[in-house]
Amino acid sequence: MNIIINSRHLDITEAIRKRVEDKVSSALSLYENVITSVRVLLEKENTKNYFSVDVSVHIAKRDLIASASGAEFYAVLDEAIAKLETQAVKTMDKIRSHQAEPLRDAAEKTAE
Repeated sequence: MNIIINSRHLDITEAIRKRVEDKVSSALSLYENVITSVRVLLEKENTKNYFSVDVSVHIAKRDLIASASGAEFYAVLDEAIAKLETQAVKTMDKIRSHQAEPLRDAAEKTAE
């Protein structure tokens, strides 16, 4: 999984980079085989301590986008990752439910 981290008005320290990569990897570990790319944008407003995190994931011909903002950076990051994880679960459920049913299962249902 390729994770691209960008920032605006914020220096990305090694600790922040590691935290973002760990959170994204653990949240999306079940879907690693269908994820093409992950982009994370970290922003800090210049005038005050107000942070914004945008995470976009390209997964199975779909784009998932999660955003969060607030005063505490790590809380904002956790909130965005939680939103992304919820979207990933829903998306993968939709993909699985729309896949074709094996013929033997379909034949058993019609026989009953």
